Amino acid sequence: MNPAAPSRQVLEHLASLHHVGTSYDNWRGEPVTVADEVIIRILGALGVDASTQQSAEQAITEAALAPWRNVMAPTVVARQGWTPWVRVHVPHGSAVSLTARLEDGSLRPVRQVDWWEDPREVDGKLIGVATFELDGDLPPGSHYLIAEGDAIATTESVLIISPARLNVLGDRRVLGIAAQLYQLRDDVSWGIGDMRHLDALMGQAHQWNADFVLVNPIHAGVREPEFEDSPYRPASRQFRDPLLIDLDGPEFIITHESVKATIADIHAKATALNTADRIDRKAVWSLKRQALWELFVTDSFDQAQFSRYAIQQRQGLIDWATWSALTEHFDALWPDWPSEYKDPRSSKVARFRKTHTQEVRFHQWLQWVIDTQLDRLNQTNSLDVGVMHDLAVGVHPGGADSWLLGEAMVRNASVGAPPDHYNALGQDWSQPPLNPVKLAEMGYTPWRDLVRGVMRHAGALRIDHILGMFRQWWIPAGCTPTEGTYVYFDPEAMLGVLVLEAERAGVILVGEDLGTLPANARQMLDERGLAGTDISWFTQGWGRPANPQHYRQVALAMVSTHDMMPNAGLLRLEHVELRARLNLLTQSLDEERETEQAAIDQVRAAMVEDGYLEHPDVDTTTFIVALHRWVAQGASQLFAVSLADLAGDRRAINVPGTNQTQYPNWRLPLCNDAGQPIDLTNLADLPLANAIMEASQR
Repeated sequence: MNPAAPSRQVLEHLASLHHVGTSYDNWRGEPVTVADEVIIRILGALGVDASTQQSAEQAITEAALAPWRNVMAPTVVARQGWTPWVRVHVPHGSAVSLTARLEDGSLRPVRQVDWWEDPREVDGKLIGVATFELDGDLPPGSHYLIAEGDAIATTESVLIISPARLNVLGDRRVLGIAAQLYQLRDDVSWGIGDMRHLDALMGQAHQWNADFVLVNPIHAGVREPEFEDSPYRPASRQFRDPLLIDLDGPEFIITHESVKATIADIHAKATALNTADRIDRKAVWSLKRQALWELFVTDSFDQAQFSRYAIQQRQGLIDWATWSALTEHFDALWPDWPSEYKDPRSSKVARFRKTHTQEVRFHQWLQWVIDTQLDRLNQTNSLDVGVMHDLAVGVHPGGADSWLLGEAMVRNASVGAPPDHYNALGQDWSQPPLNPVKLAEMGYTPWRDLVRGVMRHAGALRIDHILGMFRQWWIPAGCTPTEGTYVYFDPEAMLGVLVLEAERAGVILVGEDLGTLPANARQMLDERGLAGTDISWFTQGWGRPANPQHYRQVALAMVSTHDMMPNAGLLRLEHVELRARLNLLTQSLDEERETEQAAIDQVRAAMVEDGYLEHPDVDTTTFIVALHRWVAQGASQLFAVSLADLAGDRRAINVPGTNQTQYPNWRLPLCNDAGQPIDLTNLADLPLANAIMEASQR
């Protein structure tokens, strides 16, 4: 006889205790009830057995007792000025004291408040609660709470105090260029854009009176056995992609003519890749790696500086380099390694490091090179803000972060998006989510280390899909994106860590807050000083496209994003034709054309009404230039122009919801309106680029 399945009432109760959604509103605003099986499988991925009525009821009991079994919550998060209460569990009737140990080593006693709470029997013992109140003048930082008493072992919890509001942006109005760095080429490129191109683009941005350059995530990518082309599905979000190293950088000290000749020969082969109509990351890396290895083994660099860097980065850099060396050794990602190598702390992994010291050190060195180049670029550029980096929402399931973070990652689910107007089948990003419960138990250390690392050498940081700090769409392993549900995070903690590290680094934060939002999400982002994102094609006012004068002030305004076709193609409805070919439409082709054309016509009419067009029937170029002027003169403090729009490119760099067999996502070099590749050195000569940048001045 099969055990009885849990009742819906019990299942919903259990799901609520673990912050798993049982219903939601779809993109049309219609209520959707999540299937029982989906809830059970998501709970299972979180380590909660809800397969039967008995196991679900037992799990409810365990969830209720869990806080009482701990002396304190593992992490307490508060904003500066708040005075939250902290509950300390001790044997009933016993005394306890609480002390805050601050980052500077000083100790602050925490005052106990006169508050009675009934004791509770836990595992045969009567447990009581002592309540303490934190002072509102505790400084921002990552501190500790220390509970001490005769009846308990001394217990520590992490105390995170974040600034009440981030104010790095101030009252500045800034202009930037948004670029997919890898798209850039010139005659001497290695087949892909790299740090040299970023340096040149920042120089051009300065000539156009811009203040920042927003680049795609430059996180370390997956290389073996096949390259992952998407910069939004990296191997690690904490480390950088060595594919982007500039081999002409001053970090390399080449004293031997034979080394120069070898590098020149490899470079000659790489320049042939510049004429290809697709970016071939695997071919580029094969050649760049040969050259970099030659420089490494011939000591063509400052060894003392590298050694200091390696010491400063400590175990994290060693772990990353070990993963990199192991992927090359096995020509596979870690889920396909022999079982004894799947634990980063195993004796086999430690032995591998000792027997492959040079390979591991090589991958440490690569990080030093790109970090040094980023630091030099950051120090020498003339832009007010500098580089705005981009933080991807997740990582590759076979990547280094997935291997190293262990139980902090959820293995039997992936993050994606539910169906919407643009993707009728939803999206599965094939990225393992972080476990919100484990993050709290670990003091949010993985999240802190990640954001601290990505903010190095950044003037600003864009957080892709920042709504993931509130809730994420989880898809159980083996299911489709339509068979998922939302799992809710603690946004106070996630944003608190982010704001604390940004304040320390002096980094402007921009949240990509497009899509279906949880209640009060934008209000909370605004309270914390994070800029939102307003895209002109998506921002609606009263019965018409919103006047940019009414956009949010603390926001990044843009005409388009990397998930949209550039305006030169969009205005010709080429995005509709493309989505029809890819079977992504939610209505008939004629209906889709009519809908999209109506949206374009509404924007044209709004621009006439607002005085930015004399009449709606202007040519495409005139309209694009006027569109940028319209948005640039709006209320938002940050405004970024897409490099694809400057070039007149008509092709989408990415079509959400598709794979590489359907469309060459992230592999198209920058081209002009005629589909001809653009040399970066000629960018300033393009009439369209100059007209748009002139119209975008602030």
